[in-house]
Amino acid sequence: MSPITISATGVCVLDLLFNDVDLSSEAIRPYLSRTPGDGGIEPGKMTLGESLEKYSGNRNVQALLKEICGKSEPDYTNLGGVAIATLVHASQLLDHHNFELYYYGSIGDDGIGDKVRSMISRTQVKHDSLSPLAGKTCSTIVLSDPRFSAGQGERSFIYFPNRMRYSRTNLDKRFFSSDITLFAGTENYPDIYENFTSLLKQCKDNGCVTFVETSYDSYSESKNPGQKWIMGDSDECYHYIDILAMNRDEALKHSGTKNFNDAVSYFEKSGTSSFIITRGPHPIYFHSNGKLFQEEEGYMPVSKRIVEELDNGLLSRGDTVGCGDNFVGGVLASVASQMQYSKNSELSLPEACAWGVVSGAFSLTHIGGVYLEKTPGEKKFILEAYYESYREQIDDPKPCN
Repeated sequence: MSPITISATGVCVLDLLFNDVDLSSEAIRPYLSRTPGDGGIEPGKMTLGESLEKYSGNRNVQALLKEICGKSEPDYTNLGGVAIATLVHASQLLDHHNFELYYYGSIGDDGIGDKVRSMISRTQVKHDSLSPLAGKTCSTIVLSDPRFSAGQGERSFIYFPNRMRYSRTNLDKRFFSSDITLFAGTENYPDIYENFTSLLKQCKDNGCVTFVETSYDSYSESKNPGQKWIMGDSDECYHYIDILAMNRDEALKHSGTKNFNDAVSYFEKSGTSSFIITRGPHPIYFHSNGKLFQEEEGYMPVSKRIVEELDNGLLSRGDTVGCGDNFVGGVLASVASQMQYSKNSELSLPEACAWGVVSGAFSLTHIGGVYLEKTPGEKKFILEAYYESYREQIDDPKPCN
C-alpha cells in the first residue's frame, strides 16, 4: 500500500497568546475598529500590526498591550498559522506509515524562526521544504476573551507579517504530485495568492485533490473596505477547488453577500466541487455536487458531549484559537483515510465533517491552535471516544439548522 501524500502551503507564525483579555473593556475601546478596514481591533478578526499602530496615533504595539492587557509579554507562545496548524492536527490523526505530510512555507533567520522549527520538529509533519529567509519570522498577537458572547469566547489577532517573501517557485514537483494539496491562509503569500488559479489548475492537471482553507483577508479588507474579497487572482479558481472550507464571515466576504443563504447559493454556483461553512457554536453547513463526494448537503451540530463536559468542568477550558484550523485538520485527515482505506469508491463528506466537528470542539480544551503531543497517538486516542459519541448523537434524527 503506497502512502497517501498531503502537501500544504500557507503562512507559518509564532502565536503570542494573551489570555483573559476583556475585549469590551474601557481600556481597549479607543482601539476598536469603527469602520471596516480602518486598522482597529475587531473581535474575531485580524488587523495588521502596522495598521493598528497608525490607527492608534502611531503608538507602539507593546505600549498598547500594556494599556489593554496590563502586560506586554504573552502568557503563552505556540505554533500558529492556518496551514501548519491544520496540517499538524491532521498528522496527529493519521498513521505516519501510511500517510506522509509535507509543509511548504518560510521562517525568518531569527530566534523566533528557530523556535517555530523546533515546534514543528516535535510533530510528524515533514518540513524539509521550510525555507529560512532573511528577516523576522511572522508573528501574531492573540487577544483571547473567554467571557465574550455570553461565555462562548472570542479572540482578536494582531498580525506582523513578512510579506512578499515566499514564492510559488518554492513549490516543487513533489507538491504538485501529492494526492492532496492544501492551500491554507495563502492570502499572506502574495506571489502564491496572485497566481492562485494557475497553481490550482496545475494541481488538478496532475490528479491532486485540491483543498482550500480561507482565513481573514486583512489585506483585501484594508485595501477595499466593505467590498467583496476576490479568491486569489480570480474567482475562476473555484472551478479547480475540490474542497473549500470557510467560516461564516469569510463566506460572506468571499461571496459578497449579506446573509448566509445568499452565500450558500453563491458557492453552489461557483464551480467548487464541495464546500463547508463553520458557524462557531452553531451547526456547520456542508454541500457537495457529487463530483468528489456523494451528492448531498445539510447541517451538522456541534459535539454535545464536549460542550457538556466543558460546561461541567470535566474538561479544562482553553481558548477558541485554532478551532477552525483543527476542524479543517479533522476533515483533511478523514478525507485522506477514506482515500486510503475505503472500499467504497465514493467518499463521504459528512463522515469527514464528523471528524472536523470533534476536532474543532476539542481545541477548546487547550491554549493555542496547536496541541503538541507528549507521545504519538495521544490526541487520536482521546478523539476517537468523542467521535464515537458524536456518531451516536447525529444518528438521532433531530433537525438542526
